[in-house]
Amino acid sequence: MPQLAQRVASAFGFPVVDDDDDDDLNDDLDNVANGMNIESATITSDWIFSLEGGQTIGLLAVACVTHLLGGDEGVQARDNLPRLHRVPFWNKRRTIPIPLPEGGVRTGVLWADSSVGTALRGYGAAAGPGYARWLRENMDALIEDLTDREWVGYYTYGAEARSRVDEPLRGIRFTAEADPDDGDGVLIRAHGCEDAVDKFNLDGTVSRRSGWVVLRKSYASGLLWVNQGWLTPLGIVGYWGDQPGRGYGFVWMYKRSWTTLDAREDVGHS
Repeated sequence: MPQLAQRVASAFGFPVVDDDDDDDLNDDLDNVANGMNIESATITSDWIFSLEGGQTIGLLAVACVTHLLGGDEGVQARDNLPRLHRVPFWNKRRTIPIPLPEGGVRTGVLWADSSVGTALRGYGAAAGPGYARWLRENMDALIEDLTDREWVGYYTYGAEARSRVDEPLRGIRFTAEADPDDGDGVLIRAHGCEDAVDKFNLDGTVSRRSGWVVLRKSYASGLLWVNQGWLTPLGIVGYWGDQPGRGYGFVWMYKRSWTTLDAREDVGHS
């Protein structure tokens, strides 16, 4: 998994960090905040921006993020990562519809305690034509579902398991409307959100054709980051950075209702 995380991070344009110097990434972030540019790789492959390619690398990114978050004691204590049996993509029988390349659908069994990573490892048809057809038919439904309920999430610093993880993103409630200048685009916004730094706003777009998401994250202080990624059945996943094609860490946003938080609060108020 560490090697996979590094490969996905490389595709996202993360700066190369020397394993012997944990401060390199923090120095880069400080330089960017002060208006300096640094050199790093950029995303150049058209495949990544296609529906099939974007969804494939997006789901791989989810697996990477869950691996990185799994080693953080704070994340473990909060216990607020998605439970697959609470994600609408999985039905009440705890099975998943796996589209087959030759057509048709095969049913796969999902256990309630399965992790996201475990499910993804068994989801071998994710890059197949059958999955692409299913996704194209359901992309509009994924976009319409953006405005339903609160979103939460996490971002990482870099792609190392030892990377620092801040307190979660929370209070994200999207609004959506058609982009008058782009028939393929949908304008999405979420204001009054909060993370470990401060309150922030999200403003951006999502493509109906590819699921590509671009969100400007702006703080009251004037600090600005760009979140880019894909809308997938497991949420919005990608990277954050100071400009398109250059990332400093993974970002994953998902529905609060997919976690056990709502269930625990319901018990507490009963």
